[in-house]
Amino acid sequence: MTIYRQIVLLIIGLLAAVFLATMATTVENSRAYLQEQLHSHAQDAASSLAISVSRFIKSGDIPAVVSTTDAMFDGGYYRHITVTDMQGAIIVDRVSDVTLEGVPSWFVELVPLETPVTEATIMDGWNQAGLIRVTSHPGYAYRQLWNSLSMGAVWFAVGALVIIFVGILILKITFRPLAEVERQAEAIARKEFPLVPDIPKTRELASIVTAMNKLTGTVKRMLDEADASISHLRSIAFQSPVTGLPNRQRFMGILGEKIGSEEEFSTALLCLVELCRFKDFNNRKGYVEGDRLLKEAGRLLQSSLPPEPKAVVAHLSGATFAVLTEEFQDAEELGNRLTSTLCRLRETGITDVDDVAHVGITAYDGAQNTTQLLSDADTALRSAQSSDANTWAFHSGTRDAIPARTATEWRDLIESALDSNRLRLVFQPVVGITNGAVLHREALVRMAQTGEDGMESLLNAAAFMPMAVSLGLTKDIDRHVIEVVVTHIEGAGAQGG
Repeated sequence: MTIYRQIVLLIIGLLAAVFLATMATTVENSRAYLQEQLHSHAQDAASSLAISVSRFIKSGDIPAVVSTTDAMFDGGYYRHITVTDMQGAIIVDRVSDVTLEGVPSWFVELVPLETPVTEATIMDGWNQAGLIRVTSHPGYAYRQLWNSLSMGAVWFAVGALVIIFVGILILKITFRPLAEVERQAEAIARKEFPLVPDIPKTRELASIVTAMNKLTGTVKRMLDEADASISHLRSIAFQSPVTGLPNRQRFMGILGEKIGSEEEFSTALLCLVELCRFKDFNNRKGYVEGDRLLKEAGRLLQSSLPPEPKAVVAHLSGATFAVLTEEFQDAEELGNRLTSTLCRLRETGITDVDDVAHVGITAYDGAQNTTQLLSDADTALRSAQSSDANTWAFHSGTRDAIPARTATEWRDLIESALDSNRLRLVFQPVVGITNGAVLHREALVRMAQTGEDGMESLLNAAAFMPMAVSLGLTKDIDRHVIEVVVTHIEGAGAQGG
């Protein structure tokens, strides 16, 4: 129950208590007064009747005594009138039933009135000739008492209603700030922070409203600081501090979420973009110009693609960016757009490197996981880097032939192949068009690997050479290939071939 209702009920209870106390006091005082009036009225009636009938008693005119007594009794103000002689013989005896019209019986039982019996002596000269006893009728007193109490109750009820109405109005005005404070608290739960502008004049309520306003301001500042701190931490955790783009951690999360939503994400193109000779540019121009180059590259990539969520551009690390887009289905269109866009870095003088960037593209068909998709894109990027300047390459790996590997796994695989002499040469004859004679043979490098079934298979150079270039292992491979070629030539010469 609200304090407002409690106070209203308290006011009603106090008014009821005052009413009962007032009515009880009024009834008691009125009852005592009316009983005095009944006694006085009966005594006056007895004395008056004694004087009136004394001459008739003296002359022995009993009918006159009876008629005089009846005249007084018929007025209805007396309950019992008795006229007797001095020997106690009844001359006149009149009794009226007590009928109280307009007065509830419960009121009569609740407020009993004693009707006193008064006496007066009938004198015959100096001698006593008889005795008159008069008992007043209580009906008049009850009606007067009931009417008085009824009117008092009506006026008290009217006054109580006025007091309650005024009290409720005052309480509403007084407690209005508490309602504002309640709405203020509910608004804080919704992360809204309104202030109560009107400070009540009541000191206690003014203290509550002022304290609540201070609390609202404090909570707002705390939440603003927390939001700013969270935003700062989020930017540190999920944004590149240089370009402001999503970093590797954020991009991996986005990629994982999209791959996990099979119904909403079924086909897409993933691109890895790497600026060429960025480390050398940093050393020559300084880190300020290097950061400027990265920012402009990120801006150009974003401007050439649809906004999120159709396309996501991320700055993975150093000079490497990633692009994930569902808008393009043609790898050639996307590759040409990205390379031509990045070439504007050279045209605008942001970089002085002619070979601005390379782009590796792979397609998501709903079957790859995150690691496989990134591995395919990385393979495509290494392929583009081993090609001409400002080019792009597309790679869609065959899952059974080329499993996805990390850079560390590729390094271990290539070094193991070099150590165990598992690089093979596959010779391809080149014949003349006119006579079909063998002009020479091309030597193609393959890497032997053993599958889970124990069978040996050959991995072509397009699968491992881009990673070898990235890992700086091309010199070791070239040396090994030359040794194998020389050994093959020596063997062929010894056989006379």
